[in-house]
Amino acid sequence: MATCAYAYLFESILPKGNDVLPGRDRASHPFRIEGPVLVGQTISQLEFGFQLFGRAVEYVPHIIYAFRIAGEKGLFRSRTPFEVHAFTDSGIPLDNGEKINLNKIETVELSSCEGKNVSQRRYRVECKTPVRFKTKGRYSSEFSARDFFEACKRRVDTLFSLYGDEKDSIQENSSSGLKNSALEIADRKLEWCDFTRYSSRQESVMKLGGVLGSFVIGGEAPENEWNILELCSSVGVGKNTSFGLGAIEVREVSHGR
Repeated sequence: MATCAYAYLFESILPKGNDVLPGRDRASHPFRIEGPVLVGQTISQLEFGFQLFGRAVEYVPHIIYAFRIAGEKGLFRSRTPFEVHAFTDSGIPLDNGEKINLNKIETVELSSCEGKNVSQRRYRVECKTPVRFKTKGRYSSEFSARDFFEACKRRVDTLFSLYGDEKDSIQENSSSGLKNSALEIADRKLEWCDFTRYSSRQESVMKLGGVLGSFVIGGEAPENEWNILELCSSVGVGKNTSFGLGAIEVREVSHGR
């Protein structure tokens, strides 16, 4: 059951006693939606991106089919129907209604850095969509630099362990250094934004609040830790990344900025 397309993509079942997420039977999905934050806006057309991790790339036809069926059945509690205009990759159409061109799909290889030399850096982190992760058992905008790095590490560890080719090295490389890192957050310009979604499975409205805005994170840390931060600018960080949350943009800044 866990190896079929639906289960792999949308259930992401973990075996009991797994080493990736001990005590959990569900994992992060091997996909991530990328799109704008729309609050109180009425739109007639929406463009968004869709990332697939690991062998999930093999299931592009299933993804396209799922979106077409979802359009017929409708979304949200109101079951609002929609029509898919086009599926493209780098501007090249993937689906002409009869055949899906998998040869045109662009793939990008992400890799972890093994450098353990300590360096001093500063990065500005822009939270493009709500970033949410638990600090001391609750969601909050008052997280520390170490809390944020730990959230980034969990995200990268999970993706590489479940869907990557570096199952051994990524966990070893990312587990060292944080406890002894001298990191701090400055210029914190964050605000909490509450979102909700209706869960058809649970037949209830669920809150998906997170922080929007920006902050500067800097200090001394091993090279592989800075690499993890940069990786999260590509794969997101925190909870509900499959829904498009946790999108961050990271850029290195000088110490005077």
